[in-house]
Amino acid sequence: PIIAKVNAYTLIQTLFSMSIEGATFYFFTDGPKQYPNGPHFSDWFYTTAIGLVASSTAIIGIFIFNRYLSNMKYRAIFLWSTLVYSGLS
Repeated sequence: PIIAKVNAYTLIQTLFSMSIEGATFYFFTDGPKQYPNGPHFSDWFYTTAIGLVASSTAIIGIFIFNRYLSNMKYRAIFLWSTLVYSGLS
């Protein structure tokens, strides 16, 4: 079935993506002693700001899909979203 192909595609895409979330957390939150040139955000600010930005962009993504992409074929949406995701990674 088609849903199995979509699941397999998503699994393969996730397997080949790299995540640097742990490293970026320490980069942004290390103090002047650990990394003198870093931004030195507090843990609370970093996690709250990232959470708010992620939630806001998710809501914007839902709006964009409902407004502009709801009539497109899923294959085209997957193609363009993969290209954009690859370009931004």
